[in-house]
Amino acid sequence: MTDPIDALYAYAQEHVMPGLLAQENEYENALRCVERRKRAVRALLDEKNAQQLEDLLGENDLLAFFQGKASFRAGVQVGAALLR
Repeated sequence: MTDPIDALYAYAQEHVMPGLLAQENEYENALRCVERRKRAVRALLDEKNAQQLEDLLGENDLLAFFQGKASFRAGVQVGAALLR
């Protein structure tokens, strides 16, 4: 991304996203459920398998990050096109 878009994305992540997520009725429940299920699965695993799970979850988080940035960039592009 370009520097201005990166700055907008960082601002949106810090100042706008929390409010938008708070408007989603099921967000907090889903977040708690995911964390509870992660803990339950981790408790079943030995150290090697737990590390594999952590690696997988880390890669999944990275994918979600890239998807979020792409969604943000697409929204900016659509917004700019609509203003023309």
